[in-house]
Amino acid sequence: MTPKEWRHQIKTLQQQADALASTAQWPGTLKAALEILQASLEELHVAEEDMRQQHEAIVVAQQAVVVAHQRYQQVFDVDPDEHVITDHCGLIQQANQATAALLATSEERLVGKPLARRTGRSRVSSRYHHNRSTDPRGVTMHSPRFYETIQEAYRR
Repeated sequence: MTPKEWRHQIKTLQQQADALASTAQWPGTLKAALEILQASLEELHVAEEDMRQQHEAIVVAQQAVVVAHQRYQQVFDVDPDEHVITDHCGLIQQANQATAALLATSEERLVGKPLARRTGRSRVSSRYHHNRSTDPRGVTMHSPRFYETIQEAYRR
């Protein structure tokens, strides 16, 4: 049932309950049941309106997330500093153009490759561990200083 059909169904039931309540003389138990039905229908109507507003807020929030991600992606891609995002196993999830140029390959070819293999990590100093940040999902964003360390290691 679509939201529009749901609203129509509740409105129809509310109208029928209101019509029954106003036109007939009901014994006590039936009258109480009808009043409960009317109150329940009103609660459903209020709940439906709350859900509609929440849905609208979610749609707006999703649109904002998409816009923010697009901005982030644009900045990430064109930043002159090298940036790599790895997963918890050190596999490259994303690399920007500057990183691809530094490592003389394409961004696409870096994805899924172990960062250690691309950088000769055994030759990289312990500064590697201080120049990165990890989010709760285990995704790591390596900073530009990390690449300075790599370049230093390759010069040796």
